[in-house]
Amino acid sequence: MSSSPQAPQRRHTGKIHGLIPMAKTVTSNVKRVMTAPAEPTYGHKQVISAYRLKWSTLEEFLKQRFPEDKYPGVKFEEKKIIEDRYIVTLPEALSDDDMQAVDEKRDPGLNNQLEREQSPEA
Repeated sequence: MSSSPQAPQRRHTGKIHGLIPMAKTVTSNVKRVMTAPAEPTYGHKQVISAYRLKWSTLEEFLKQRFPEDKYPGVKFEEKKIIEDRYIVTLPEALSDDDMQAVDEKRDPGLNNQLEREQSPEA
């Protein structure tokens, strides 16, 4: 009987060439924390002429137009006057009807140079 000697079988040891450990699959338990939904952010910049228009009048109009119950987190705290224009951040653009309503709130007796409320940046 002629049998040829079999080569010894190699066993997998988890090492390459006996020197470097092979990568192991690591699983982790990632826990997700429930958080309150983020407040919506509103980012439409609207430019409105400040001509004969007090900030308090415009702010009141905006609060009625964008009520808190319909637009949670909406704020009109910051006002900027640049070249006699208010720049406000709104949930959405004012329509032509909205702009007409703002125009109707302008005070024809208001002298813009002397009586207009001052911006914090002024």
